[in-house]
Amino acid sequence: MGEIYEKMDMLGEIKDVISNNKYASYYLEVEKILLTRWEKMTIPLHCLGFALCPRFYDTCYLSTLASGGIAREAPKLDKEVVLGVMEAFKKICESQEEYRMLREQFATFYMRKGLHSTTSSHMDVVTMDAIDWWSSYGSKTPELANVAIRVLSQPSNSSSAERNWSTYSYIHNVKRNRLNCKGQTSWCLSTQTFNSSHIFLKITKQV
Repeated sequence: MGEIYEKMDMLGEIKDVISNNKYASYYLEVEKILLTRWEKMTIPLHCLGFALCPRFYDTCYLSTLASGGIAREAPKLDKEVVLGVMEAFKKICESQEEYRMLREQFATFYMRKGLHSTTSSHMDVVTMDAIDWWSSYGSKTPELANVAIRVLSQPSNSSSAERNWSTYSYIHNVKRNRLNCKGQTSWCLSTQTFNSSHIFLKITKQV
């Protein structure tokens, strides 16, 4: 989960690839498409995963340039990331006290206080998996460590998109291909809503 937000550096990679070929003039259009898609797909959880991944605060990592020659910056310096982290904390927390505690522990983490200030913790961000790192050095910020492990343990997958494609394949195929985009989307949403309602009714009847 922590790698998703960081992968937006792909814009720099794309720029490097097409800058010296015949497609260079299309870069701005490609960038616009990618940013529009990203704005639709990104959620506060992506920001939280990025901000809780200790590798992204490593001085060696930050000293290297991202693709496209862009200077890297720590997640705590990115306004969008910090706002996403706070929004994610609000959704996770059940009380204002818990929300305050997570904010304080997050500050302890990125300011490298307590166990996070030790030499071994700085060295292990490079060699250790993020989940193992939090398990080793999260004892002074236990609530934040628990959140970090839960968030970073979530694998990235395309199952939700594949369900949409599966439904879509029944609606738009070789024989049925005259529906416009709006009609196809409406049919797809209606079919998924009906299937979800049907499954819910079956479960409630069993209970």
